Amino acid sequence: MFKQFWNCYSKGKFLSYDYGLVGNRRAYGTDNPVEYFEHYGLIDVPCHFIAGLNDNLIPAKDALKHYKVRPAP
Repeated sequence: MFKQFWNCYSKGKFLSYDYGLVGNRRAYGTDNPVEYFEHYGLIDVPCHFIAGLNDNLIPAKDALKHYKVRPAP
């Protein structure tokens, strides 16, 4: 889990897990991990966004960012 968190944090993007070139091709059909923000329009189920105001790992502003890019209901 930490490796996934660090991958997103270091690249500044919300990405799927990076398996490396061969693993990504096998898992995602692309050379690079999938960037989730680019595919939010495909989500067709209700989503709830929860944020802790004192969360030092994932700040509330990050949850708000997801809320703002989600498709309109």
